[in-house]
Amino acid sequence: MLIISFGVLSGSSQSIRTATIIPSDDAYVDSDNEDINYKNADLKVRFWNLSFLTDLFQISYLAFDVELPSDINITEIALKITVKFMPFDGHTVHIIIHETDVFSEDTLTYANRPPLFNIVGGGNIDLKDTWTFPLNTQLFLPNASYYIALTTDTDHVSGIIFEFPRLEIIYTTSQELPSIPPQILLIVAIPIIILIVVGYTLRKKKKPDQPVQYNTTRVLPRFCNNCGQRLDLGTNICTNCGNKIL
Repeated sequence: MLIISFGVLSGSSQSIRTATIIPSDDAYVDSDNEDINYKNADLKVRFWNLSFLTDLFQISYLAFDVELPSDINITEIALKITVKFMPFDGHTVHIIIHETDVFSEDTLTYANRPPLFNIVGGGNIDLKDTWTFPLNTQLFLPNASYYIALTTDTDHVSGIIFEFPRLEIIYTTSQELPSIPPQILLIVAIPIIILIVVGYTLRKKKKPDQPVQYNTTRVLPRFCNNCGQRLDLGTNICTNCGNKIL
């Protein structure tokens, strides 16, 4: 966990502060590779509706450990995340953020993934950029762990890749801060941003305690052109209708 907090004085006796928190755990799961753990890979989201087969999904899971003073008043919470890759710039994709249950990035797979609960945020994206998704502040406490998942309901979305997720919390506190000129705040903000990026990158490069199996070869499923039956790799005759596969 990394919490970076800075603030300015408001017009009253309270000060306004911002805390930026990077995930303690993050990984994605793939319905096409149910037993593979992707803890050291980039985060991905996918939805592919196959009318005569099971739909294909990639879901990204994030865990945040929030440790802030208990007497603060949280005014805004947002998930900030950078889109590293989109199949087509300009194609609008609706991202949904769900509450989910406890998980560990070391063991998370599609087969053992926690369920998705209430929707707490979301929005549309259409290009490679850093996006901000406001979250429901009523669901967050100053001192707790939170587990969320990113999905999409936009059909035929394949392979959106995310990086550098962070939780940004704006809150007020009665603890006064010394007055800081804007020029100094700017100087302080630049290394903070660098620290967030470097800290997240180094965490993603951690060597796993145990070997992790990665899906290095992507083999698209094959289907019978006569009846639509899904076929095993190398099959030349449809097991359902007997059609010869070209």
